[in-house]
Amino acid sequence: MKHETISFTKPVAVIQAFHHHYDYLKDLRRFEERKELAAWQKTFQSTSGYVVGGELFLPENIMNGDSLKLATHITLEDIQHPSHYHFKQSQPNHCLNLQTGLVEYDSFKLKDLGAENVEIQLHWSFMGYFEPEQYKIAELQPNMVLEIRRNRVVNGTLTGRKERTYTEAFTILQHLGSFTQATLLRTPTTPKEKALPHPTKVVDLMKHLY
Repeated sequence: MKHETISFTKPVAVIQAFHHHYDYLKDLRRFEERKELAAWQKTFQSTSGYVVGGELFLPENIMNGDSLKLATHITLEDIQHPSHYHFKQSQPNHCLNLQTGLVEYDSFKLKDLGAENVEIQLHWSFMGYFEPEQYKIAELQPNMVLEIRRNRVVNGTLTGRKERTYTEAFTILQHLGSFTQATLLRTPTTPKEKALPHPTKVVDLMKHLY
């Protein structure tokens, strides 16, 4: 079956994103008690799109809405244990226009630096902290695989629960390059297995919570 090919008016950068977020209670505060929960899975059965042989493939629902027309960057979103992931969007991928300045993405803010480089700032308020300003934590560059680790504590009074809840969030971002066109994958999209890449850089923002 022949697939439709679309062309972009200008090159669009593609970022592969793997997410692993989860909550736990005080009975799992010892890492040995939650190490299996914390571990990344080695492969993902993905329907978010992929790059193979220098060609970009995207699910056809990427065409929903007008965000693709203005996008400078597209993310391919793959989530470990989606039911544990609080910030999952109904649109599996994100079409971002980083030429407008700082753009919110997950618990980050992104900024286009040119030459295919992207500045990443931590969006503290999104993670439940109060900080007067965001600040740069990393710069994503072509052919780079970046892992960002962060955590937080949420008091039970804020969630309606009696117990304090802890969250650990891990994100791996891989810059796949820029593309001038894409092939659309028809719905239902056949899952494609992706291997989790090994990070070339790790930004560890984990705090001692107890």
